[in-house]
Amino acid sequence: MFALISAYAQGRGGVLDDRGRVVDTGVHAEWDPDEIDEYVVDEKTEPSQAEHNPIWKRAYGVMAGVVGVLITLVLLGMAVRWGWQLSGFIGHTIFGVPGVYGNAAGLVTGIGLIVLYWLLSSRLKNAKRDLRARRGERNLVDCGSTFGLVKHDRCGACGFLIRDLERMDDGCVQCPECGAGWRRDWWEGYFIEGRAGCYAELSKKHFRRFCLYDTRDQIALIEADSTLGDRVALIREFRGFVGLRDVFVLALILLILLACASATYGVWLSVTNSAGAMITVGIGTLLFAWIGWYAVRVCKAGVRLKSLQKFTRARIDDRVCPSCATVLDQELHPTDGALICDGCGLAWNPSTKQRCHHSRKRVNDDAFKNDSAFSSR
Repeated sequence: MFALISAYAQGRGGVLDDRGRVVDTGVHAEWDPDEIDEYVVDEKTEPSQAEHNPIWKRAYGVMAGVVGVLITLVLLGMAVRWGWQLSGFIGHTIFGVPGVYGNAAGLVTGIGLIVLYWLLSSRLKNAKRDLRARRGERNLVDCGSTFGLVKHDRCGACGFLIRDLERMDDGCVQCPECGAGWRRDWWEGYFIEGRAGCYAELSKKHFRRFCLYDTRDQIALIEADSTLGDRVALIREFRGFVGLRDVFVLALILLILLACASATYGVWLSVTNSAGAMITVGIGTLLFAWIGWYAVRVCKAGVRLKSLQKFTRARIDDRVCPSCATVLDQELHPTDGALICDGCGLAWNPSTKQRCHHSRKRVNDDAFKNDSAFSSR
């Protein structure tokens, strides 16, 4: 913590070059892991035409949207209430301002702190990167930034053009501006090129069930060469349990179920034997059943994901690629310490015991929609 505070106070933004040296510079391109295709895909692929969904799928989408809006409104109301209470605590207790003016003072203070953090966040990012560099570490954002610059013949630290420079005896090209050394051969093929459409034949249901990230945030189909039945049988051997996030979602769903049941019962008691009561009870029962069915789906999806993650980590521990079953290269890649598959080119982190291991990431809906691997050319 002290090292981070020191780097933040001094405004350092060190970058680790390929010689293992820390180059003190605050200039370094920020990189978004969701924009991998900006670097690795030269040809723009045309988006595939959306398949015509049957009416029950569209109805399900509408119902899911309505329930999502209701949940969002409930959570927003709770957040506003708790935020107002917290602002009152700040204004009344810390500033000693009574009444509504105390709440307003606390609210203005909270908003000011958020704005201040937003203004200083870039400086904090540089300080964290400097701390990682001095530990001899790179994360995915660091490697992605360096790859994007070195690929375009730029220095990975300061962005200076290094296209026409000769390699040194250690194989590095040294930047004349900041002195950083870069091995271009290490960064060639860091991200796999030409993956557009490689999973285009997969249905939406299947790539949601059997795809995970590798250590470089490239979406990979687990057991890609196996049939659907064999894939399911292999993954079932690694039975998982519901994760903490799924337990939270399930608890929230049960609370909504309880609220719906209470409201329905209250309406039934207040207007018994009326047509309006019967209609309300019918709608409440249907909503109750639908939310219960959705809760079961959440639990099943959580268990399936945990099984897939356990299977993936077991394959990595055996030094076998979870995607194509090729034996992984035993030599760690010099840029990020990943095990590279010679068969499919995917990269896997051998440290499977880490709580932040890439297999534990959830592939979100936007990643599925935007990743070129699922779109046809």
